[in-house]
Amino acid sequence: MSILAPTPYQATVLSVPLEYNLMLAGGRGGGKSTAALLLTLRHCEQFGAHARPLIIRETHRALADMEDELHRMLVAAYGHKGVMRERRNGSRPGASCTGG
Repeated sequence: MSILAPTPYQATVLSVPLEYNLMLAGGRGGGKSTAALLLTLRHCEQFGAHARPLIIRETHRALADMEDELHRMLVAAYGHKGVMRERRNGSRPGASCTGG
């Protein structure tokens, strides 16, 4: 899998300085969730093991879908061996930001 190239909208979102809060609003299919995941990846790159991103979705299914997409992005960026899926309780369905 290749690393995702952001759409023009997502590139604009990524160009906003970190000191600003963002609200990604709009209709379905605009790339907001992917933009949020790209921001999460950037946060993880910048803060490494100290990163603690919080992603909230309206339903568990929506959160699970976003979790799977984040995992695919992490694998694309770091490869299978560089990505560990684990929750704090020891189960392993989630994605870790630490990469390596």
